[in-house]
Amino acid sequence: MTPNETVRAIRMERGETLRQFGVVVGLDHTVLSRIENGLRISADMAIKLARATGHPLVEFYPEAAGLVVEAGRARTLRDAG
Repeated sequence: MTPNETVRAIRMERGETLRQFGVVVGLDHTVLSRIENGLRISADMAIKLARATGHPLVEFYPEAAGLVVEAGRARTLRDAG
């Protein structure tokens, strides 16, 4: 499942409209519609989605795999040592 499909699946599972989900997530419903239809999810959008839904960040932003976030700074696991 792509990150975009994941967003749609989570919203549908919750039984929310785009407007309702947008309020929960903190994104405009038009942006969510574009995400569900293939817009690439930015890191900022992915963080909002992960925080609001409780799903892992990597589900929305696969590039986050292997990153460690400390006090707002992202580093690779290799550099975290």
